[in-house]
Amino acid sequence: MEIPKILWLKNHLPAEVFKQCKFYDLPDFLTHRATDWDEARSYCSLVCKLAYVPEGVESSKYEIGWQKDLLKQIGLESLAEDLTPLGVIQGNDRVLSAGERVGYLSEQSAKELGLHTGVAVGSAVIDAYAGWAGTAAARVPGWKTTSADALEEASSRLASVAGTSTCHLVINKKAIFTKGFVILIVNLTFSVWGPYRDVLIPNYWIAEGGQTATGSLLHHILTTHAAYATAKEAAAKKDVSVFEYLNDYLETLRRESDSPTLAHLARYFYCTDHSKTI
Repeated sequence: MEIPKILWLKNHLPAEVFKQCKFYDLPDFLTHRATDWDEARSYCSLVCKLAYVPEGVESSKYEIGWQKDLLKQIGLESLAEDLTPLGVIQGNDRVLSAGERVGYLSEQSAKELGLHTGVAVGSAVIDAYAGWAGTAAARVPGWKTTSADALEEASSRLASVAGTSTCHLVINKKAIFTKGFVILIVNLTFSVWGPYRDVLIPNYWIAEGGQTATGSLLHHILTTHAAYATAKEAAAKKDVSVFEYLNDYLETLRRESDSPTLAHLARYFYCTDHSKTI
């Protein structure tokens, strides 16, 4: 999704300013900033967000992964001719999987973080993909292991990571393709991306799908609810945010109903559209 953003910048910035730009997805900028300005990029950022194709995928027809034919076709000819803004600088084209060492903290970063320059900086991943590592790849208390291969076991799980969007992620040794689709329902978008190779673990593929407007949808439901003004006023009296007030209120309802969890409390509530129950 960064390629369309770069194209937007090209179309809106003065040409001389655009020529001076370098482009990073946030995970790669963080490792760039944390180290001594190392230009290593992550498969996670490049493959998922910048149309990069890992070696061996699609018969390796792309030079060091970049789809120059695509860049030329959409109007980014300058990037096709010179990949420097995308991180290929003075022969450097290091692309790393999650956690592979980029380098070490620079003196400046170590000082700012209160650490030392011996701390290694690992290749980063997109936030939702970090959520996969914290859920599907985590050891579940009381879970009986069914396989000696931890990766194989993690491949049997689906992670759901919520925030701005709701992202469902699954990993596999094989590339499992499905027909891509986008469904628009009352301004909500549900879509499928991938599969992507190497973005978390070398030679493993990950696919994702989900709803792109989760946080804004919840905000819309909250602020347009008939009781929003009352909740906001009650929160102000307690000198807390409306979110803290509602969380405390839900916890009170959970205790009063003797429910083990908030999810259990809401087990009979359903979200419906104009025609059917979802």
